[in-house]
Amino acid sequence: MGWHDVALYGGMALGMGFGMTLAAVPMVRRWAFRLKMVAAPREDRWHAHPTPLLGGLAIGMALWGAFLTLWALGGLEDHWRKIGGLTILSSVLGLVGLVDDRKHLAPQTKLLVQIVLASFVVFLGFEVQWFVSKTANRFWSILWVVAITNAFNLLDNMDGLSAGVAAIACAFLILVEAVCGHPFQPIHLAVMALLGALAGFLVYNFHPASIFMGDCGSLPIGFFLAAASTQTNMAQNGPLVPILAVPVFIFCLPLFDMAFVSVMRPLFGRSISTGGRDHTSHRLVAIGLSERNTVLFLYGFSTLGGILALFMALQPVGTLPGIVVFLLLTLFLAVHLARVRTYGPGQKSIVERNGTLTVLWIQWTYKKRMFEVLLDVFMVAFAYWVSYFLRYEKPMYESVFPNFLKSLPLTVACCLGANLVVGIYRGVWRLTSTSDLVYHLGAASLGVALTVLSLVFLYDFEGFSRSIFGIFWALWLVALSGSRVSFCFMSELLKKVSRRNGRRVAIYGADERGSMILYRVLNGSEHVLCPVGFIDNDEKKQNARIYGYKVIGPWHRLEELIRTHRLDEILVPVEEAARLPFPAPEALGRQVVFRQVDLRIG
Repeated sequence: MGWHDVALYGGMALGMGFGMTLAAVPMVRRWAFRLKMVAAPREDRWHAHPTPLLGGLAIGMALWGAFLTLWALGGLEDHWRKIGGLTILSSVLGLVGLVDDRKHLAPQTKLLVQIVLASFVVFLGFEVQWFVSKTANRFWSILWVVAITNAFNLLDNMDGLSAGVAAIACAFLILVEAVCGHPFQPIHLAVMALLGALAGFLVYNFHPASIFMGDCGSLPIGFFLAAASTQTNMAQNGPLVPILAVPVFIFCLPLFDMAFVSVMRPLFGRSISTGGRDHTSHRLVAIGLSERNTVLFLYGFSTLGGILALFMALQPVGTLPGIVVFLLLTLFLAVHLARVRTYGPGQKSIVERNGTLTVLWIQWTYKKRMFEVLLDVFMVAFAYWVSYFLRYEKPMYESVFPNFLKSLPLTVACCLGANLVVGIYRGVWRLTSTSDLVYHLGAASLGVALTVLSLVFLYDFEGFSRSIFGIFWALWLVALSGSRVSFCFMSELLKKVSRRNGRRVAIYGADERGSMILYRVLNGSEHVLCPVGFIDNDEKKQNARIYGYKVIGPWHRLEELIRTHRLDEILVPVEEAARLPFPAPEALGRQVVFRQVDLRIG
């Protein structure tokens, strides 16, 4: 069967999955109410209203309907036993999830069942062929299936999130195979049927959800997708790096969220299996995003991972810069989300509760800046490698690669030493300013100069190209400055987002005093004020921007500005208050607070 048959059988699978789920959900929802299979609001859960479960049952019914139809029409060819076995095992796991939705099974019980079922899946032939050792292949296959199963189960914590991300994963599993020109396999029809079923379920599950999939949905969906991902052509025959990276990036969000909570919960003395409002999605809502926008943002994150997987399958080496940027952004996101308090004001981490650990943490992460140094090591090595990759064509690149390897430790040492001498590690990333760029320029220049001088002294610069170090200087400077500036940019962006729902304020005076007031507002401990812009009487400053905030108009148009921008407060320097005519409250049309801000010292 070729890819041209997808137009017939694939469209049929997709349509049946969508239509049957769309029709089955209302029926399943009634069953849930009758059986009292309803998720009641709890402190450790996100929803605020009783919501029926059993949505996974509707998805399973659609998947079975599509499978039986395709089998009857001969679309599954000789693979029907293998795909049928996977569907049966997924259904068994769905029944276990159904019992868990009803009686709450112990985590170790669910894990044991998952391992047993994953072993049966591997026995059916759903295993990777990445290693020479068959034992290693089977062990990794079982571990992969169990990991992805639990990742999707943990991700099912907000309306439409797990179902939407699973649908995106289905789409990219098929796209990678199609775009790379790999032979069509009947398992892709099952993935298409699941994609259609998930799309139909999202009609009811997207915010505000009228039904949840429950464990009877999230567990078998993750299980099915993990097994299907082992059957791609790349998972069986591709080079080692792409076959590892492609599925990881397709499932990047579930894996990231699972890893994140698995680190944060033990750090605060909580069990990994204990539910809570501490997932990636919950923390994004805590900093100011709406629930709908949070889910859409995470859809975008998952889609970006899928796009990188697609390009990695097509051109592994050329995708590396994009992957590095994606990983850095993910790291910055994880750092910011980890700073969001979700366990209550009185709950401290293990580091905060243990005096010895606190001292060690301060020494290694604040004084010695271990994480910052490790990131710089990675960026120096990557920038140096890219310099060689850009400078030489493939035949010559292979001949000069030994020079790269022998000079890499020296290059890293010189660049990090230059950073230390110039004072790069004394700066605070979130407070990076344009004046710091001068130090970045000096550190990059000194690091490259020290590297070149060392190579001249040790090797007489034999076998090395001057243009390599010109390229490396530019790349290292961009990486050094970009990492700091991007962290600062993300900090400011998250501050703006977190204050979006606060009281809307305007500041009088687009000058130094107004800038000081803005700084106080943005760095206040309470996220209750949302700066809208400045009010200033200077005509030359109208529509100008001060630190990203617009001058919205002069004081004599105050009543119009209050109505147009829905202002709740006006902040005025105390020195200016006596010279300004304040309007009568009844003339404003809404309640507005005028607050005088004293900027004087003492």
